[in-house]
Amino acid sequence: MDLTKATSLDLITVGKDITTKQEAFSFLTEKLYQAGKITSKEAFLKAIYERESESVTGLENGIAIPHGKSDTVKQAAFTVLKTAAPVSDYESLQPNNQVQLIFLLAIPTAEAGTTHLDILSELATRLADVDYRNQLMAASTAGELFQLLGT
Repeated sequence: MDLTKATSLDLITVGKDITTKQEAFSFLTEKLYQAGKITSKEAFLKAIYERESESVTGLENGIAIPHGKSDTVKQAAFTVLKTAAPVSDYESLQPNNQVQLIFLLAIPTAEAGTTHLDILSELATRLADVDYRNQLMAASTAGELFQLLGT
C-alpha cells in the first residue's frame, strides 16, 4: 500500500517546536482542516480525545499513532508531525517512550473498519522494521518523510 495516497506534502511537518500532546493535536487538526480533509476542527478534536480516553496511542521507539473517526472527516487521510524535541506529556504503551514522530489518522465514520485498519496495519508493519523506522526518524525534511511513505 502506497501511504502517500492518504497524505500529502502539505500534511507533513518536520522540526516543529511543539512540546505537549494538546499542541500537537491542535496543530495537526489545523493542517487537516486547511487541507480540506475535515469540516470541523472542534468535532475532530473531540473524536481524537474520545479515542485517547479508551487507550494510549503512544507506542514505542518515539512513535505515536493517534486517530479520530468522525462524520466531520470528508476523506480518509493522515498527517505527520516530527517534533524538534520529544513531546513531554504523551502517554505510551512503553513507559519510557519519548514521542517525537506522530501520525494522526482522520477516518470517516463510515470507513472505520476498513480504511482505518488498512492504513493502521500498513503503518504498523512498516514501523516494525528497524531500518525503516530509523530512516523516518533521521528524515530532516517533509519531502524525505513523504518519499519514505511512498516506498
